[in-house]
Amino acid sequence: MISAVRRTAPDAGMRQAAFGFVFGKEVTVVCLATVYEKNEPDSVILEYVSKIEVNGRLITLTDVMGDTRVVEGTIAMADLTGGKVEINCEDVA
Repeated sequence: MISAVRRTAPDAGMRQAAFGFVFGKEVTVVCLATVYEKNEPDSVILEYVSKIEVNGRLITLTDVMGDTRVVEGTIAMADLTGGKVEINCEDVA
């Protein structure tokens, strides 16, 4: 039997959700993040990010639908429980 559980963040302004899938007694939780440009906190690079890949100074962000954005810079902060990532951007492709 499979049960799905959805929990949204308590802060209404935060667009983060956690999805739990119950397989017997095992629970897997997937957290999604919103990625911002650090120097411009209102500048959203990508929402619902499920995967971040870093190759040198290139950061590839992938959302739950498979859409990607490539950013040149460094990760300044990643709050995984809060669903927020900040990037020091040099260039957004």
